[in-house]
Order: sequence, then structure tokens, then C-alpha cells
Amino acid sequence: MQAVARAIASRRIRVNSLNPGPIDNAFQADIETRLVALTGREVTAAIDEAIPFGRHARPAEVANVALFLASSMSGFVTRHVHVVDGGLGS
Repeated sequence: MQAVARAIASRRIRVNSLNPGPIDNAFQADIETRLVALTGREVTAAIDEAIPFGRHARPAEVANVALFLASSMSGFVTRHVHVVDGGLGS
């Protein structure tokens, strides 16, 4: 991502990465349900405990970052990884 961003910057094309953590949606819930079946442990609560904000992201919270990156408000933002995980990866 960073190499591509640098290579095409002269064409005024911005390249960023949006890396969400666990999201409160059906896809994530299905994964966590399957993990419970495999491990016999409550997975969702354990994930929420590991996230400093104490919960999964709402889909709109991730979408808002995507909208920012697609808008003119981020016109000078390139070569960055935008992690939307409530501090999980920190």
C-alpha cells in the first residue's frame, strides 16, 4: 500500500488502508458462534474485554472512516493504515 501510494502520488491518487477490528454484524457473530462451538468458551465477551472501548465496532463507525477517506476532507492523506478497532491492536 505504501509503495503504491508513493509510486502514483504524482498522479494525485491517494492510497490508504482501512483495517477494522471486530464489527457488530452478522458475519462477525457467525464467526464467534462457530468459535464457541469449537472452543466451548464465550468468545464475544472475551473479545469485548480485550478491546479498550469494551465492545465491537458499529458498522457505521467503520463506514464513517471510509467516508472520510473517500471525501475531500482527506485530500492530503495518503500512505496510511487507518485502524478502526477501539484500541484492540494497540
